[in-house]
Amino acid sequence: MEAAVRALIGLVTAVGLAFSLPSTNPPAKRSFEASQPVRPVPTTVPKPPTTAEYLRTTIVNCDDVTQIMLEQGWPASELAYGTEIAWRESRCYPWVHNAKDPNGGSIGLFQINQFWCLPNRYTKRGWLQDQGVLESCDDLYHATLNIRAALAIWKYAEDKHGNGWGPWATARETK
Repeated sequence: MEAAVRALIGLVTAVGLAFSLPSTNPPAKRSFEASQPVRPVPTTVPKPPTTAEYLRTTIVNCDDVTQIMLEQGWPASELAYGTEIAWRESRCYPWVHNAKDPNGGSIGLFQINQFWCLPNRYTKRGWLQDQGVLESCDDLYHATLNIRAALAIWKYAEDKHGNGWGPWATARETK
């Protein structure tokens, strides 16, 4: 009888401990809220994708663009407008190339002109390469790298001219 009581006490203690231990389950994922703090832009850039990865379907709709913008450190106040610009520029398709634009054309979601990634009188490699964002202009076909490049350009324009959306003609059309 004493052994049964000890076993019962051991069981009750074990159950009590199980309920008092912190959960090992990850917290539930919250939906996007405008008040969420924005993560800073990473200081290291992943190795650029291979050609096969350019064509991988990374964007299903423009909501994916908004999510990647948030993940890449865009200010929360610019997410809705940035997604609108991506829609106006490329219909949120990362593989779009407008060869009619100068300097070799514009590429990807934000239709970033190749001026930003080609050698010129200001840079031997390209401005985006000097910033550590890209290795070559072809990287602009990768959705995440295009969004990261757009952020670098937006920050440059914001710091230099007080209008981050200045480099995008479609932004001027909507204001």
